[in-house]
Amino acid sequence: VKDYTREYNQRLDTLTNNFVFNSNRQEGGISFRYTAKKLNVSLAINDEIGEQRRIDLINSVNNSNYTYNSLNPTLQLRYTFKNNMNLNLRYNGFKNQPQINQLQPIKDYTNPLSINVGNPDLKPSYRHSVNAFVNKYTINHSKFFYANVSYNLTQNAFTQQSTFSREGVTKYLTVNGDNTSGVSAWSEVGRNIIKDLLRVS
Repeated sequence: VKDYTREYNQRLDTLTNNFVFNSNRQEGGISFRYTAKKLNVSLAINDEIGEQRRIDLINSVNNSNYTYNSLNPTLQLRYTFKNNMNLNLRYNGFKNQPQINQLQPIKDYTNPLSINVGNPDLKPSYRHSVNAFVNKYTINHSKFFYANVSYNLTQNAFTQQSTFSREGVTKYLTVNGDNTSGVSAWSEVGRNIIKDLLRVS
């Protein structure tokens, strides 16, 4: 607040922020691998444990503490057929934790008509990704074939919800939306006409 000198020398607690933010994270993982003549399988599991702590030096009521545990697996499989054809499968799982500012944002009155609101009930989102890739190459005829299919699913996806008041104030809130998914695919087939120089596909 400005004083009689028209300088900002007086603090108004309701409009002032003074926070200490601490973030700690520990990460570890384990992996397994199986190898045979035609089959290769690997599994990796990564575990992340973290804590986000925010201390309000003005009003301890606004202190917040958020702990989380993220388990992210990766599974890969590769199978080789007799006729120079390979099949590759891959799965990834990733948990996306909400940021502490989405759970309880710091007060910001830079624009009083646009306010971010915290959502303490916000859940982590989780993304599943599956990919299948096939490739075949015929050495004698220099023919090749590639095909790929991907599928992605996000559970409890983060989305922003906005509400408008009669006074013209817009409040923004991060919520868990519906599951989102998508599929993509592509393929390519061709042959080398002139070895290592010209290829048609």
